[in-house]
Amino acid sequence: MPGMRALLGVIVGTVVATTGCRGDDTGADGSTTDRGSTTGSTAADDTATSTGSEEATGLTVLVTAELHPAVAEFVELMPASDISVLESDDPWTTAATQAGVVIAVELGDPCEECYQLSSQDTRFRVRGGDLLGAQYGLAHAMEALGVRFFAPGSTLVPPSWPEAAAGVVLPDSQWEPDIAERGVQLHTLHPIEGLYAFWLPGEDNLEQARVIADWYVKQRADLLQWVALEDIMLDPAVEGAWRDHSSALLEILHARGLRAGVGIQLFGSGNLQRAFDLLDGELDEAGQRDAMTERLGLLLDGLPFDHVTISFGEFFGASADEFLASLDLFGEVLQEVAPGTTMSSVVHVGNYEDIYVDYMGESYIFYLLAQFADPAIVPWVHTVMYYNLYEDAGGAYLHDEFDAHRELLLSRLEGGQDVGYFPETAYWIAFDDSVPTYLPLYLLSRFIDLDQTRTRAEAGGFPMLQRHVLFSTGYEWGYWQNDYASLRMSYTIPEGIDAPITEMLAPLPGGDVLAQAVVALAQAQHDALIEARGAAYLAGRDGIIDVGDLGGVLSQPDRPSFAEILAMTPQERVAIADGPLAALAQLATATEDALAQVQPLEAGPWRDEIVDGIEIDALRTRFALAVFGAAVAAAEGQDPAPMRADAEARLEQARAVVARRHAALWSPIPQLLLESWDNPTLYPYGYLEKADTLCYWERELVELGNALDGTNSAVPACIELAPGA
Repeated sequence: MPGMRALLGVIVGTVVATTGCRGDDTGADGSTTDRGSTTGSTAADDTATSTGSEEATGLTVLVTAELHPAVAEFVELMPASDISVLESDDPWTTAATQAGVVIAVELGDPCEECYQLSSQDTRFRVRGGDLLGAQYGLAHAMEALGVRFFAPGSTLVPPSWPEAAAGVVLPDSQWEPDIAERGVQLHTLHPIEGLYAFWLPGEDNLEQARVIADWYVKQRADLLQWVALEDIMLDPAVEGAWRDHSSALLEILHARGLRAGVGIQLFGSGNLQRAFDLLDGELDEAGQRDAMTERLGLLLDGLPFDHVTISFGEFFGASADEFLASLDLFGEVLQEVAPGTTMSSVVHVGNYEDIYVDYMGESYIFYLLAQFADPAIVPWVHTVMYYNLYEDAGGAYLHDEFDAHRELLLSRLEGGQDVGYFPETAYWIAFDDSVPTYLPLYLLSRFIDLDQTRTRAEAGGFPMLQRHVLFSTGYEWGYWQNDYASLRMSYTIPEGIDAPITEMLAPLPGGDVLAQAVVALAQAQHDALIEARGAAYLAGRDGIIDVGDLGGVLSQPDRPSFAEILAMTPQERVAIADGPLAALAQLATATEDALAQVQPLEAGPWRDEIVDGIEIDALRTRFALAVFGAAVAAAEGQDPAPMRADAEARLEQARAVVARRHAALWSPIPQLLLESWDNPTLYPYGYLEKADTLCYWERELVELGNALDGTNSAVPACIELAPGA
């Protein structure tokens, strides 16, 4: 089967930037200023007829009647007014009668989610195995013409379809997924775009959900799920409005061929983030059954979700027998309430002494017990942040590596048992997009996971992983790229990380340079943040993380405070200076080199986002070197003032970058992402609010000042919790 590199050979032409959310009015610098919607037009005729010369400059998509509704929506959400969608009983035969550029889309190959491609002159043929396969093939054909489905509501289209099609040849080829289930969980326990679109009722929110669902179809996903919140259990009026919204949502997803999933929690005692849970308090089996029946009925009655994922909180444990009995009961009750619904469980991480349990003579991290539950409840092995299954985990959740999770996944594959992998494409709180930082390292780690798992499967003679679902937390600051490329990598696993990044950026002016810079940055971040354990110094910290540190309960990789650095022995300070800080210095240079490569390129919204991301990375890395370097210098009797001044200067420069980026967000609800706002999550502000204020940077300057000057200035917490939390 052709790899992702095959697509690069058919990308031609120069393209212009237009965005569905922001229109196509661009300023002198190429940035977009209008957030008005620009959608493509569609036309449906009973019989397709030959287009006249005036229409031949456009693109005609011919489809059978059964495919027409989905394809019409696919096109409607593109920012192009010169695409027509016409019905035909025989699209490929009809294509011969059409002038201009034509894509014929029909059903043919019986393989699920597969498609066949071929072309003749400026006529392109897509034969999908099913509804999703047909749409994947249409997306592929359009991408061969220079289209790119970038951030949700942001699509790149060519200025001329005939020019884009000139010289493009799609060799007869069959495409089928390397991984059967490729999905995304929008982590709506966090105040991200998906919360507003998929959980909160409203016509505008429903329209944005339609845009997001369409985007995931175009990225080759087949499962889209989100996490349920507890607010619908607390207020009948909220529940009623949510039910109407969810019913409309499910119709949208199912009409496009997507499976819809919902995430819930089992135990209320482990529910730290206002999730919808099934069990509160101590209940016997009959009480648990009644509670599960009631709450699953509330969630699923009249709402045909296809999948339910159950999780067990964080930093939480229970006895093995209690846990497994309750988990199996959940599976039993779910099939009574919603027969045929598929099920999975989240195998979370956490290397804390008090969540280890004994079972069958072995000691297990509590979450790993899910492997012993009803086999119909498929365990999804989780990892966090940009760490992967095969390398150092930096101390995240106190793991030096996720070896137990890796062995669980591989052993189940080897034994022919069902299993999924559930990695993250952003972590949000105090770690990545809220700092902010731009981290293509996520893409490298997601590739390492797939490539290494494939290598182990081939060497061991057992089947490859067939379930790969992403844990997604936000799109801005380039984090949409992580979902975009990771989903495509799970459809066709590439030979290297450069292929999907190059494919993604190739049509942009200077796209090859952009891709080279992003690939180089991902590798430099890998070397400094994973291998040299510099992650903790680049990330932020908030007040809750500090409290957890005192109790030995950490989620993020740990780092010393400035006061602790001042109290270190010389040897301990040398270890920091020559270890993570030296690695960050190398990363800073590599990041500045990447920035120098991309800054001269032609301005445009997608290039601008990458430039802003790389620039904020360079500033954040230099800032970290300055504040921690100041503490080391002071401890060694040197003057820390120059480094403190450098940190303050980097912060001011960062404010300008953040202001520029936050004036050009992709989301149609930018203020809800940037400001405090009452919402049903634990966090009363948008996920970019701390990035907007650069709170983590300011916090570190105050902490440094207190340590060096002996002052006791109030340290910003950089986290707020909703009332009653």
